[in-house]
Amino acid sequence: MHRSRTSPGAPLDRRGVRGRPGRAGRGPRGGRPPSWGTQIGPIINRPQHERISSVVAAKVGAGARKLTSREPEFPFHPPTVLTGVRPGTPAFDEEIFGPVAAVTVFDDDAEAVRLANASEYGLSAAVRSGSEERGNAVARELRAGMIHLGDQTVNSEPKLPFGGFGQSGNGGSFGGVAGVEAFSTWQTRNRHRSGQEVPILRLSWEPLPAVPRVDYARRTRR
Repeated sequence: MHRSRTSPGAPLDRRGVRGRPGRAGRGPRGGRPPSWGTQIGPIINRPQHERISSVVAAKVGAGARKLTSREPEFPFHPPTVLTGVRPGTPAFDEEIFGPVAAVTVFDDDAEAVRLANASEYGLSAAVRSGSEERGNAVARELRAGMIHLGDQTVNSEPKLPFGGFGQSGNGGSFGGVAGVEAFSTWQTRNRHRSGQEVPILRLSWEPLPAVPRVDYARRTRR
């Protein structure tokens, strides 16, 4: 997944993040994928590991607070929560592709939507709210290809169309029947029965022949 940004309201942020640094720091257990109990695996390579660490270090140097109990050690990077993240910084504007959750505080729903849409990426989003109606109202304003209500962005449904906005995805929607539509084009075939007249212009009151049957078929693009 790309960078993760959690934007709870200020009261929730004070209770749920800043008030529990130990809990936020423990997080999932890292380790090698074949090992029993591993919840988060290694970073794909050293350059990406160094990039994640540099983004976190730069944000902490700019005043953000890092909630984690361990320091990164290649090839593993500990799950990290950054608070005090604002637009205009790599932790907010760029995709991190690492176990880093950047927390940005908002005052109302309008500001939450503005912050969420203040990115050139729009692949997936999640809205957590105690009100389904309020959550849907916020979701309708988000520029994202898939929006999860009351859930996280990892749990997608392969059978449903899934695209992206901005620099995310390729501009199309794939998954389920949407994938068939994306990779095929319609071809209409009109079959004329032998011996049947095709009326061009008939100046009489005689009944017109039956309308020829129209068959629809799909032709896969090559």
